[in-house]
Amino acid sequence: RNVSPALRRVRKEKPFRSLPWLPNRMPDSGVRCRRSLCCEAASDASLFVLGRHGEQLLGKNWGSVPSTWARDWFWMQATAVGHPNLLAPVLHHSSHILVHVERGQVCLLAVRQGEGSPLMYIELLEQIATVFEAYFYELNEEALRDNFITAYQLLDELIEDGQPLHTELNVLEELISPPGQIKAVIAAVTGQSLLSEALPPGVLTDTSWRRAEVHYTANEVTFDVVERLDATFDGSSSMVLRSSVRGSISCNCNLSGTPQLAMRLESSRGMDDIAFHRSVHLSAWERERLIRFCPPDGQFELLTYSARDNVRVPIYVKPSFSFPPIKATDASGRAASGFEGQVRVTVGARGIGALTVDKLVVNLPLPWGVLEVALVPTVGTFQFDEKAKRGQWCIGRLPSEVVPMLSGTIVLDPKGRQPHKLSFTALAEFVIAGFSVSGVRVANIMMERDAYPFAKVVRTITKAGHFQIRT
Repeated sequence: RNVSPALRRVRKEKPFRSLPWLPNRMPDSGVRCRRSLCCEAASDASLFVLGRHGEQLLGKNWGSVPSTWARDWFWMQATAVGHPNLLAPVLHHSSHILVHVERGQVCLLAVRQGEGSPLMYIELLEQIATVFEAYFYELNEEALRDNFITAYQLLDELIEDGQPLHTELNVLEELISPPGQIKAVIAAVTGQSLLSEALPPGVLTDTSWRRAEVHYTANEVTFDVVERLDATFDGSSSMVLRSSVRGSISCNCNLSGTPQLAMRLESSRGMDDIAFHRSVHLSAWERERLIRFCPPDGQFELLTYSARDNVRVPIYVKPSFSFPPIKATDASGRAASGFEGQVRVTVGARGIGALTVDKLVVNLPLPWGVLEVALVPTVGTFQFDEKAKRGQWCIGRLPSEVVPMLSGTIVLDPKGRQPHKLSFTALAEFVIAGFSVSGVRVANIMMERDAYPFAKVVRTITKAGHFQIRT
């Protein structure tokens, strides 16, 4: 295999199988992880990267017989439903488990014989796709074909005997040079290998996710708290039928040495389904609600969470569709010239103070029987897609001095369903900087080890997820 000589020597002296990806307890760190999910033996497992038409772009097998028949069976199921993303993420066929993830224009498929942990496989496939995107800038068939050797080298380092090995991007970049860098040009001229001759410092330590001997002239760390609001409303009463928040805290760390940071959050009691990066000390969170961690170098996702209580809805959308009684009918009792109705949609902000709503868009999916659409906005622009039967009202930044309104008429096909039997919906998209719908905010960030001055930047942003108003 295309493995560096240093890696071959270490594997002969001390196989990496004895260095699990996530140990139960790292030395002197207090971190407890789910080893049972991530360190299972995989005596018969296969990994496939499939193109848009089901052709195999990459393939790896850890076992006696490749599971190509399972690959073919999976694509038959995907063809039957129309697309792989319409299938369940985890399938079971015969004695095998099939887990798939779609990213870009490719599909990553993992096949395992016997019982396993599907969540671990999904997480690993997502990480493989993220690494490929970081190396090749985009994940498609052309990028994989152009970087065929690099892709296989990455798979060799990501997975060892069917188990996750080096999954951190900064460690992989030390082992395998990304294509297009100066190092790759020098290697092409001199004939040297793109693989590192020595293991990166820190790989065999209790902080293997962080590069050793990191030094920055300007030390700074940036945290982005991003929340997506999923909500469903009753258009007639403006009552919230369902609301939830999907949030994440991402970090871009440019700190020297091996610092240990501590973060406190506001309103952390309302957070559910929390998933931490493996550098976080879980014992500190359980005792003090303190996030203590030694961050990886560069960009990474510190945690993800959800929230369902005390969710604040920052905007309102009030759609109104009214159809008068039918006056002229034909012999069958249908409208002679179509159902003409009045449409009125208003949008406004609430509870955000001096903050502004940006990138505001209201989508109006209309019935397939729509014959005419004549809607005029007071703010922004309106466009109607005749083929998709979908109207889009682009407002942009929501003004504070006036209430934007979209009004006009629509005409429905008289041969279609009557208006009182139809249901209309409106979908909203928006972005609000500096606002948190769940109330979760970064209260304080401290450096507990190797303390030195550093810049801290915290940004909070709220985006619309599935924001729907039903009438």
